[in-house]
Amino acid sequence: MFGAIDTSSASAAQRVLEEYALHPASRQTTVDQCSPGTKEHFIYRLRLLFQELQDPATSITVDKIDEATSLLHQAEIHHALTDTALREQFQSQLALLAYTVKPELLLKQLEFNPSTVTQLNSTAIAPVSVGDQDQPQQELQDLCDSLPTALDETLIQSKVVLDELMDDLIKEFRPAKISTLAWSHVLAHPKMEELLQALKPEELRTLFRNWEFSISSKSHVFTDDNSDSMDDSDYQHVTGIGHQSRGWMDDKLLIKLIVRLHQELKLDFSESDLNSQFQYLTSAQLEMIKTQLPNVMAYEGFVGLLEKRIVPRAFVDVEQSEEGVATAVSEKQRAQKIHGEWLTRMLAFVDTLLPKFNRHRLAVYLMSLEFDMARGIMDKAKFMRYIGIPRNHNNYNAETLKQAYHEKIYVVNTNVGGELSYWSSRVQPATRERDEEIVKEYLTHFLRLEKSTTDYERYFDMVKFLWPMLARTMITSGEAAADWSDMLPASSDLHRLTEETFIKFAHHNQETFLPADPVVFKLKVKNAKRILVRVFEVKTLEYLQNHSGPVGQELNLDG
Repeated sequence: MFGAIDTSSASAAQRVLEEYALHPASRQTTVDQCSPGTKEHFIYRLRLLFQELQDPATSITVDKIDEATSLLHQAEIHHALTDTALREQFQSQLALLAYTVKPELLLKQLEFNPSTVTQLNSTAIAPVSVGDQDQPQQELQDLCDSLPTALDETLIQSKVVLDELMDDLIKEFRPAKISTLAWSHVLAHPKMEELLQALKPEELRTLFRNWEFSISSKSHVFTDDNSDSMDDSDYQHVTGIGHQSRGWMDDKLLIKLIVRLHQELKLDFSESDLNSQFQYLTSAQLEMIKTQLPNVMAYEGFVGLLEKRIVPRAFVDVEQSEEGVATAVSEKQRAQKIHGEWLTRMLAFVDTLLPKFNRHRLAVYLMSLEFDMARGIMDKAKFMRYIGIPRNHNNYNAETLKQAYHEKIYVVNTNVGGELSYWSSRVQPATRERDEEIVKEYLTHFLRLEKSTTDYERYFDMVKFLWPMLARTMITSGEAAADWSDMLPASSDLHRLTEETFIKFAHHNQETFLPADPVVFKLKVKNAKRILVRVFEVKTLEYLQNHSGPVGQELNLDG
């Protein structure tokens, strides 16, 4: 009378469900009466066993977990768990319940099915199918209430998961195993340094290539109106695109990784496949690398990274006058101030570079001298440092060049065009024409004041260049020709110097003007007692209708 219950019919299966749900005290008897090997036999045995494991009075042991694991395996073999959602729920419950005695089950479950957390956090459960008929959700509500539907945060410890992951990475490094969200925990793990030591150079390159960077408020380009108040310590963190690694722990690990790669001859900061990562390194990180690897300043790629992080700063639009009154700053004045301050920092930077970067030093000094001269400033100390950079100037002192070659000091060839490798486009390479023009302008200015070539004889040919320039400068300045003519070459036309009319536009004249800008040109004039200035009104619309390009030399001023 009380033998096995035949659950082959829908009514019998319904009766078993009702007995199990409505009589908790006799559930063991209900399960024992189910026909062995049937779907209900496995499902209700599993539910009863899991409920026992959740009872605080019952100790979870390895034997109990092994029993549940074996039962779940047998249920899968007998196709008793055809409902995928129910099967995954049993697997997730078992992994969680077994964590205190067999944590590897949970680690394996999370690695195999990362959605486990989402499944267990669901507050609803799918209807259980008995036979060919789905039962209403309401009939199973008491059973649902007895099952866990959310993770116990005190049950799962990230430390165990991370320890397992780190051990796996040390045995076999596979970056794909590290999810984006796990990177910060992996990098902060105590075994990270052990991992760095265990990796081969090529694996280190892979790790660096996959290094995750995030935005930091300490590494963006400052463009707000309060940037004027920043000090140099703030600006150590500035990069060209505004990114920084997550923190100090990341910095230390990242520097160790880069240092080891460099020492293994696997990194010289010019690798094209790593450019996407180099751009995220901050100035602070680069300074740390420079401290640990002093010889790194000989590498063009590394120096280029430093240069790109020296960015123009934004300034406020109002400044204080000498009387303490706030005065508006025009856009032109603002741009000049930004550019001038950037040039000052660039000069300080290039002065720290090795002689092999003389071409870069020459470019920055030339830009600074041109900027000064356009504002009427003639800085002799800066000019002397500029001409002290050996270059293939037509009239450079041959002995000084010979000594530079002997000491293996890089001599700049201003005939070589092209950009400066690894540097930003903000720095314009020096050309022979610009170099000779600035030398002539500054020398003329200082020779007129000093009336002596002594300070410049180390850098330029005295007889062929300095003396003739001094003579021409003094004669064209109104000095008596007889006092200086002996310094001129025999082929010089003294009459041309004293009598010829000379009109020349200053090379730093503004080339473009806004509609509201005053049009001002500076001229250098000699023997011109009267200058006629003609002003033309150009009908730009008519010109553009007749010509394809902008207003240029095709403009006929006589027509």
